[in-house]
Amino acid sequence: MPKQASKKQVKKVIVKRTAKPSSKVAAGVAAKSGSLAAKVYSIDGKAIGSQSLSKEIFDQQNLDLVNQSLRTYLANQRKGTASTKTRAEVSGGGRKPWKQKGTGRARQGSIRSPQWKHGGIVHGPKPRSYVQKLNKKMKKQALFGALTLKKQSNDFIVISNLEKLGAKTKDAVKLLEKFETRDALLVLENVNEKLKRAFSNLPKSEIELVRNLNPYKILVHQKVIFEKGAISQIGKNDGNLPNAVQKKGKTK
Repeated sequence: MPKQASKKQVKKVIVKRTAKPSSKVAAGVAAKSGSLAAKVYSIDGKAIGSQSLSKEIFDQQNLDLVNQSLRTYLANQRKGTASTKTRAEVSGGGRKPWKQKGTGRARQGSIRSPQWKHGGIVHGPKPRSYVQKLNKKMKKQALFGALTLKKQSNDFIVISNLEKLGAKTKDAVKLLEKFETRDALLVLENVNEKLKRAFSNLPKSEIELVRNLNPYKILVHQKVIFEKGAISQIGKNDGNLPNAVQKKGKTK
């Protein structure tokens, strides 16, 4: 059962996995282009184009909200089943071990008192719920904040034609090695059994559908690799979420 992470531990995850670009670099990128863009790679690791990205998703900086989201996620993984027995619940100890006076020993009322071996536990854990909640808007902004951190640290990768990748583990390893990593989250638009088999034996990498993304899974991996078709699906489960791809003219 995972332990509840402290605020410092959660921030370590964010700091370890992300690095903010300097203000000069950020200003230079903004000056060259009015919108954000990401390079699109083939499965051979070669850049074959670019993908425009929405600033409403990939330019949202809110470290405190991301931090709160990670703490909430980790707390909700706890089962809360830890339990100890008090002196009233431990079996035995109903008889006074010896008389009150005349023995020269300290007075005792039960062999299940907390100071005795096999006695009851004082202030021990009891089954409880560790559930924390975030409203929809906070979840949305935390997700966008995590994606923004990955984009800023150059750990956000878009790949086209992933369906051409083989179903063997060595094919998945070759793909990851082209991007200098063995620790990656592969985000797909739809279920792909072939890719699922290819990545199933890689202990540090996993596959997730775009509709199931959360800030923890994004930040706990070194790289986030998006299938090109999955970019436009970010936030489509909720009508209030903007599309990830920036479109010219009217937005739907």
